[in-house]
Amino acid sequence: MDFTFFKGDKPRPIESELSMLRLTEKDCKDIQFITVNGLVRVAHVTGSFLKSTIKEGDFCLSINGTAPNDASQAASLILDQSAQLIIMLSFSLSRLKANLVEYLLPQGQVVWEAGSNICRITFSIGRKSYERRLRFHNDGNCEDISDNEVVSRELDKQLRKFTNAFYDEFHLGISDLAGMMKR
Repeated sequence: MDFTFFKGDKPRPIESELSMLRLTEKDCKDIQFITVNGLVRVAHVTGSFLKSTIKEGDFCLSINGTAPNDASQAASLILDQSAQLIIMLSFSLSRLKANLVEYLLPQGQVVWEAGSNICRITFSIGRKSYERRLRFHNDGNCEDISDNEVVSRELDKQLRKFTNAFYDEFHLGISDLAGMMKR
C-alpha cells in the first residue's frame, strides 16, 4: 500500500510518527481533535491512546491514509474505523521541541524530564555555568521555571536570545509542515 502525505519529493519530517492501534467503539472516544491554523491537532488523549506515541498537541497528518481537513473529519475517520486497525501519522511537537533545543544549543548540556516538556539546560558564561529549568509550551513559547530567580544580566540576555530563537524556529517548522501537507 502506498501513501502520499506531502507535496513534492521531500521526505516526511523526522518529527513524524506512525501509530497503529486496534480500537473498540468505546476507544474511539479516547481522542479529541481541534483545528488550529488549518491543521488538525490532537487536543486530548486518554485510554488506549495513552499507550501509543500520540500525545496532546501533536498534529494529525493522516488516519488510514486520509489527511483530515478539520477536527470533525478526523473524529469521523476514527469513529468509522472502530473495531478495526487505525494507522495514524502524526507530527510530534515533543520531538520538534527536543530537536530544536539540540539544534540551537549544540554544545549545551540538556537533560529532559521523562515524559514532559521540561528540561534542564546548562548555559556557560565565561568560566561560570548556570543551570536553568525551562518549560516548553505547545505554542512555541518557553519559560524559565527555575527555583533560583536571581539571574545575571548576561544570563538573562542569553535566555532571551535562546527563547526568541526557539520561538522563531518553532513557528518556521510549523509553517513548513503546513506547506508540505496536501490539501
